[in-house]
Amino acid sequence: MTKKVNWDSTFSNPIKRNLSGHPSAQPKYSSGKDRMQKAYQQQLAQEEAENMLKKAMPAMSALLKCRLQNKTALKVMRPLVYQTSELQKGSQGAKFVDTQKVLQPGVELILKSLDPNMQEFIFEDQNGTEVVLPYLAQTKLMTCTNIYEDVKEFIRNKGE
Repeated sequence: MTKKVNWDSTFSNPIKRNLSGHPSAQPKYSSGKDRMQKAYQQQLAQEEAENMLKKAMPAMSALLKCRLQNKTALKVMRPLVYQTSELQKGSQGAKFVDTQKVLQPGVELILKSLDPNMQEFIFEDQNGTEVVLPYLAQTKLMTCTNIYEDVKEFIRNKGE
């Protein structure tokens, strides 16, 4: 008895396989020109965002100061990643350990107090949890909260 192999059903061409691994789906190859145009468009978008940030920075600083003085809530719009020190207890005693924390979008922060000695903002979120951000995170605080959106909208409306 002889066995015959149907190579058309057994063999799948790796060139025709897309990232999901299905040989039936055709890959979408782009030309070098398409990739260069996409990279150029991304570069233009990034430069535009940087220019907007440079233009908005003085107004953002003023708005942050105003909102902190008035104890107006700041709403986190993008994940806010910051470094902080926490007291960690161990068998040999307690020590401060640097940790990285993230505030997720939707969190509202209200200034509780300032700690000039430790150079930290002390906020309270909507759940009553204390959030301590260092002064060094001020730029991130402005760009990741609704301060950036409010100033950007103001600048765009002013230009119209």
